Amino acid sequence: MAKYQKKRVDGGASPKTANLEIGTLRAILKRSGQWARLQPEVEMLPTQDDVGRAITPKEESALLQACGKSRSRSLVPFVTLAIETGGAVRHDSHVAMGERGF
Repeated sequence: MAKYQKKRVDGGASPKTANLEIGTLRAILKRSGQWARLQPEVEMLPTQDDVGRAITPKEESALLQACGKSRSRSLVPFVTLAIETGGAVRHDSHVAMGERGF
């Protein structure tokens, strides 16, 4: 598993992506009863869990202006909704998605 993780990260994948892939494999192997043999050898890679920062009013205006130039008629309402609802992604959602480790 460690070789696979290293190869994925060396190939440009983020540690979080490699962990999600291992999580998928874990789910498959658990259903067939094979995960218990591998579990002691698997260590999840450390990831950054920072949430970034809020955009400034000037950045928000520039973003909405750029969206207004798009051919997509739904882009401005979608981005406006995301701005008004705080991006609609909770910081702790990664915990619910299985990144608690093994």
